[in-house]
Amino acid sequence: MKFFLNVLKTFGTELLIALLSFFTGVVTARLLGPKDQGVLSLAIAVPITLTFISNLGLAQANIYFIGRKRGSLVDITANSFAVALSIGLVIIIAIYLFQGYVLKTVLRGLDSASLMLVSCVVPLMLVDRYLLSILEGLNQFGLFNLRRLLTPLLTLIGIAFAVGVLGQGLKGAVIVQAAVVVTTTAWLVIVFNKRIAPLTLGFNKELVRDSLTYGIKAYVQNLAIHLLYHADLYLLALFRSAE
Repeated sequence: MKFFLNVLKTFGTELLIALLSFFTGVVTARLLGPKDQGVLSLAIAVPITLTFISNLGLAQANIYFIGRKRGSLVDITANSFAVALSIGLVIIIAIYLFQGYVLKTVLRGLDSASLMLVSCVVPLMLVDRYLLSILEGLNQFGLFNLRRLLTPLLTLIGIAFAVGVLGQGLKGAVIVQAAVVVTTTAWLVIVFNKRIAPLTLGFNKELVRDSLTYGIKAYVQNLAIHLLYHADLYLLALFRSAE
C-alpha cells in the first residue's frame, strides 16, 4: 500500500512539474522573445550538463547502497557532500580556464559573467542530486517530491517577478536560475540535516571506490542519453559561431 501511495505521489508531482514548466516556458517566451529565450535555454542546459558529466554515477550508487545497507547513512552522506564540493570546484576552475574557447564555440551567445554564474552552482547541484538519491534510497518520497516541486515553482515566480515586473530581461532570468538552485539546495541541506542525518565532510576511501565502481555503469548510459537529448542546443551554438 505504501509503495502504491508513493507511486501516486510521485506521478502527481511529475504532472505538477510539467504544468509549472509549461507555464514558465510560455511566460519566458512572451517576456524574452525567441533569441533571448534560446540563450536562456543554453544557460540552463550548461550546469545540468556539467552536473551529468561530474556525477560519476554516485547518485545511482547511493540509492543502491542505502537500499542494500552497504554502508552507513552518515558515511554515505559525508562522502557525497565531500565528493560534490571537490568535483564541483574542479569544474568551476576548468570552466574558468577554458571559457574563452567554449564561449566561441558550443556556448556561443552566452557572455562570460553568465557562464561563470551558472557554472558556480554546479557544486550545489551535485549536493542536491546526491542528497535526493539518498532520500530515494530511504523511501523518503514525500520530502523528495516536495524538493523537486520547489524548482519549477520558484522558477516561475522568479521569472515573472525579475523579468516581468522588474524588467531585467535575459540577465535577470539567468540570475533567477542560479538563485533557485542556491535556495532549493540550501533548503534541502537544512531539512536533511534536521530530519535525516547530520551533514559532515568525510571521505571513506573504500566506500567511495565501491560506489564509483557500481555507479559508473549507469553513469555512462545516463550521460549518453543526456548529451543526445541536449545536443541540438550545443550544435546550434556551434554552427552560429561559423557565421
